This record gives sequence, C-alpha cells and structure tokens, in this order.
Amino acid sequence: MFGYVIPDKPNMLMKDFTEFRAYYCGLCKALGRDNSALLRLLTNYDCTFLTVLFHNLEGVAPEIKMQGCVLNPVKKKAVVAKSDVMKKAAALTVLLAYYKAGDDVADGGGLKASCVRNSVALSAKKAARLMPEADAVIANRYKELAELEKSGCKSVDMAAEPFARMTEELVCLFAKEITPQLKEFAYGLGKWIYLADALDDVDKDLKTKNYNPFIAAYGDVKDKASFLAQRKDELALTMYSVYNATVRAYDALSVTVSEGVLSNIVYLGMKEQTRRILEGEQKCNTIRI
Repeated sequence: MFGYVIPDKPNMLMKDFTEFRAYYCGLCKALGRDNSALLRLLTNYDCTFLTVLFHNLEGVAPEIKMQGCVLNPVKKKAVVAKSDVMKKAAALTVLLAYYKAGDDVADGGGLKASCVRNSVALSAKKAARLMPEADAVIANRYKELAELEKSGCKSVDMAAEPFARMTEELVCLFAKEITPQLKEFAYGLGKWIYLADALDDVDKDLKTKNYNPFIAAYGDVKDKASFLAQRKDELALTMYSVYNATVRAYDALSVTVSEGVLSNIVYLGMKEQTRRILEGEQKCNTIRI
C-alpha cells in the first residue's frame, strides 16, 4: 500500500522538490542509523509525506544539512537532519512495514513477504518500545482488516475503514492540536491509499485469488482493463469523492511548515495518481529521486 502519495514533479518548484528529497534522504538515514543499513530499503514516498506532515503538526521546521550518502559518499546532498520527529517517523515506517509484511504473509505472499517480515522483526520490537501507542493502533487495525477480508466483505467503504481509521489515529499521535479537520484529512488520506492500492491490484488479486474489495463488491470482474472500462463512472465517483473530501479537509488545516511540499502532493500528486489508476496505467509509474 505504499507508493501512491507522491509529488507531481513536473509542476513542483525546484525548492520544494529539493526539500521533499531532503526529507526522503533524512528518513532513509534515520532508518539506517536507528536500525541497520538494510532497513534503508523501507524508505518510501508515503512515509516521506507523513514525515513532512508530522513536522508541520509538531511545528518543527526541518534542519537541512549537506551530507554524503551511502550510495554516493563523495557528493553531498541536502538532508533533513536528525531530530526527535525524524526518529519517530522512522520508527513508524518500520512498524508499518512489519505489519504490512505480516498481512502479505497471511495473504500467501510467499518467501519474499516472509523475508521482509523476519528482517524487520527485531527493529519492529525496538520501534514498538519507542512508540507503543502506534504499535497498538497498527496491530488492532490490521487485525480488523484481516477479519473483514476473511469474511469476504462486499462493501468497499467498510473494507477501507480499518486502514482509514489507522491513518487517522497515527497522524493524531503527532498532533499538538487534534481538530475535526485534521481527523477528516487523515481518515480520507488512509481511505484513498487503501482504495488506490485495491484498484491497482485487481489483476494480481484475481490471479492469486486474494481478497479485493472491488472484486468482492462487484462480483463480475474478469480483468482490470475491462473492469475499469465497464465501471468507469462508478469508480471515478468513488475515488474522486474520497479525494475531494480529503482536499477540503486539507484546505482547513493550518500549514506553516513545508507548505509547498504538502500542497503539491495533496493538490496535484494525489490527483494525478487518481487519474492514472482510473485509466489503468502501469503500476508504480512514480518519480525517482
């Protein structure tokens, strides 16, 4: 469920893209510093977005330093420096990866999913000690999700509820002030991610016979291409309704830190990903930094 909340690079100011990349590299370094170099591979766009959002919610402007990278130690680049917010963001990234891998194993994800889960297990215990509330939230919501999937839930909205609530609760853990608008934004963000991932995975889930809310709800799905074509208007209404509600909630938030980065992703990046998914374009058509 990672790789959807990304910038719209062609329409992003260079200063904002540089800042986003600094957050990405900062999260990568934090994962390696607090765990092992291997866990740097957990760095992803969605958790980078959350890292930016957490800095805004805690009112902490990023301290950006020029540092080398493990892949290119000679050439220095802008990196968001070590901080308490970054440390917690890295811990949350580990916990999300661990429970996602566990969910994949339960879905028959095979050797790859098992390897990821086992590789992250020790670091997940460490992250849970740092953020016990986050660990409890993720564990409980993934349990709810698994129960819905096992029951063959035929409601797209109900199936998306655990992941939406999980995102809402995790975001609120970082907020100095929890407002209805913030809860609505985080809930919508989580729901949009879940539905985007489900639509992208229709062909894969048909092949593996894994649960997919759209397949369960419509029942007549033969392949993703024909499904998107035949149900175009209904699916567009579903995806854009969630997206538009998320944008309205974001409009009401106080954004004082990294506003250019956050606004580009919410207003342009998520909208472009919605279009891409509904048109059935190849999965993981993302930017590379």
